[in-house]
Amino acid sequence: MPYIGKSPSFGVRNRFVYVASSGATSVSGADANGATLTFTDGAFVDVYLNGVLLKPTTDYNTSTANTIAGLSALNTSDEVTVVVYDIFAVADTVSATSGGTFVGNVTFNSDVSVGDDLSLASDGAILNFGADSEVTLTHVADTGLRMEDTDKFQLGAGGDLSLSHNGTNSLIANSTGALLISGDDIAMNSSGGESMFSALSNGSVRLYYDNVVKISTASNGMVLGGASVDQQIHFDSNSDWSIGVDSSDGGYLKFSNSSAVGTTDRLTFQGGGFINHTANNDEGLVITFDNAANSPYGAEVKFSGAARDNTTNWFFNALDSSAQRFRVYSDGDVVNHDNSYGSLSDERLKQDIVDANSQWDDIKGIKVRNFKKKDDVDQYGDKAWSHIGVIAQELETVSPKLIKESAPDANDIKHSAEFGTLYKDGDIIPEGKEVGDVKEIKANVKKVSYSVLYMKAIKALQEAMTRIETLEAKVKTLEEA
Repeated sequence: MPYIGKSPSFGVRNRFVYVASSGATSVSGADANGATLTFTDGAFVDVYLNGVLLKPTTDYNTSTANTIAGLSALNTSDEVTVVVYDIFAVADTVSATSGGTFVGNVTFNSDVSVGDDLSLASDGAILNFGADSEVTLTHVADTGLRMEDTDKFQLGAGGDLSLSHNGTNSLIANSTGALLISGDDIAMNSSGGESMFSALSNGSVRLYYDNVVKISTASNGMVLGGASVDQQIHFDSNSDWSIGVDSSDGGYLKFSNSSAVGTTDRLTFQGGGFINHTANNDEGLVITFDNAANSPYGAEVKFSGAARDNTTNWFFNALDSSAQRFRVYSDGDVVNHDNSYGSLSDERLKQDIVDANSQWDDIKGIKVRNFKKKDDVDQYGDKAWSHIGVIAQELETVSPKLIKESAPDANDIKHSAEFGTLYKDGDIIPEGKEVGDVKEIKANVKKVSYSVLYMKAIKALQEAMTRIETLEAKVKTLEEA
């Protein structure tokens, strides 16, 4: 190698001077001036003993790194000089000021900081992550980015993609190929044969969860879908609950008290709107109206699209495991299994018990009428049938306590303006609306307490029987005289 000479920029030659101790056969480390001996290649080292150049491999060797060994035993104060020549090459560089282009590969062994945009200008460009490049981010030309790892983000080690709004939430403890949106700790795992995300023809994105539930965004909102599989949301807490569609049972929507839809079903919505509720406790279905203090209304059963005035269709049906017990038909008829209607009448629940007053005059003063109901006339016209009964206003003059009043509904108001008006804010109220929708109530509807009227009739019948028996006794006495 030609001698280049000293240069403050390159430092192509270094000199190390050692003062030997008696019997030493090598020199290394710091020299007499405190400089530490280092060299890359022993072929570029000259060694002098008291100013005499030594012969490589014969007088010394460089087999040990940064050490001149194999010297003959030295005397005290012998001077060993080692001259090391640096190896350098003129670099193929890019100007720091003007910039330029690297044609070959460039490797950085430390951090790289980019102060502006970073462009990967080729289709199919790949970013590799990890010592063995197990995670890659690949550009798919004219499509987008694809992130992969060695197990394709499916079941297996690794494959976690974390999106965090604050960077403080950790990934899932044991990685199983999870997509974790950690802002609210919402984890969605893909362990099936399909990729986690799948593009749809309309440009929306479909997310696969365990290869069962597909959550896709489309023009009709979020869709849960799947082919021949249960589609469900599972809530795992102190007591498991699942909400979903049971593919094995007509695709019914079910609320199940278990980790799987179709097991321990509590509420089922079937086709056509049929609802089935199943309970395993003594209370069954309990409906509570917490706002009862503010003009309460209870449950309503309504045929909004038909007027089934018959004894075939029904509003309410009660049955047990052996028989039908009670039914309310669509014409209002009530049937119960043993033809008896009861109310609490136990003597132990009553006090101040005395004989009832005479009901003779009250019953005698009641007018029993035939009439047609306006509802029936609206529906059947001239074919509407006649009923037998009483008129509340007439009965009120005889026995006022038999009359009760309640607010009219829209159907009552329709048949008589005396009850109020059918208008609210300029709109006609449809039949069947609640009373609260009526703008003005002018009068209440009068109703008859028929159960009390029947008791009065029984009392009057007993009086009549007593009188008849008295007359029979008198007639018998006259006939025997």
